[in-house]
Amino acid sequence: MGFNINIIGTGGTRPLHNRYLSSVLIEYNGDNFLFDCGEGTQMSLRKQKISWQKIKMICITHLHADHITGLLGIIMLMSQSGETRKDPLIIAGPVGIKNYAKTNIDMLKIYKNYEIIYKEIIIDKTEKIIYEDKTKKIEYTRLKHSIECVGYLFIEKDKPGKFNTEKAEELNIPKGPIRKTLQDGKEILINGKIIKPSEILGKSKKGLKVAYITDTGYFKELIQQIKNFNLVIIESTFKNELKKEADKKLHLTAGGAANIVKQAKVLQTGLIHFSERYTLRKDLENLLKEAKLEYPDGEIFLTKDGMRLEASKNNFIIK
Repeated sequence: MGFNINIIGTGGTRPLHNRYLSSVLIEYNGDNFLFDCGEGTQMSLRKQKISWQKIKMICITHLHADHITGLLGIIMLMSQSGETRKDPLIIAGPVGIKNYAKTNIDMLKIYKNYEIIYKEIIIDKTEKIIYEDKTKKIEYTRLKHSIECVGYLFIEKDKPGKFNTEKAEELNIPKGPIRKTLQDGKEILINGKIIKPSEILGKSKKGLKVAYITDTGYFKELIQQIKNFNLVIIESTFKNELKKEADKKLHLTAGGAANIVKQAKVLQTGLIHFSERYTLRKDLENLLKEAKLEYPDGEIFLTKDGMRLEASKNNFIIK
């Protein structure tokens, strides 16, 4: 249970023997959300002992192969892992994601014994919130890439403050479901008097905010979308010396990614989506150095396949 971030893969273009394609799985109190699903994603999930059956929703950023070609394997495995899936699988992504999945399921005659709900995103027209329940929501945000592309914002809702039992007794609020109503943030009526949650509950705790941003070029609007986020996992495809190539391909350099999170005053930043040309550890460390030079006051780290981050009070701790 809890609130955890699992780094499934960190590479771009093609999987390497020690680095799968960029993908992140967020665990939140038993609900699992997968962001991007490139070739080899199922292998990394297996290595990390994460059940694909527990994935509630798969959010695809865009329809480039290194972000989507592992999707069919996951869909197939959910019907062949020995247990029947009870809940529908939600698949979200830009327009085309439904046609891609359905066409390949039909052509390959993939056996499926559960429902898939597709949520296609028409950028700037579809409602920003694509998933929501009592404790969390997921929003999409437009990115700047060579095809339609979105980032995802995973937002934990503020948690209610501590319940003041003594105050509840003073106001003659009986024990039971009515107190739970107050804890859920709703008013109650006792003896003709309205009692508000603020009268009983202490100061609420701010929820954590996590962003998954890849692939994109630099644009100012993104800064506002991730303003003051607790954690942003953002692409760092190229070293600064390849800025012209990054700009042409609408990707970010390490310095460019750091500049965005610096302006957004992000608390923690995880770099991801490393170019296949950077196979040595020293290459990745140079990416990190360039990012830290741009944002020396920020907490910036390299994501790594198999890395796990666990939520703390206002940040995430690398395990």
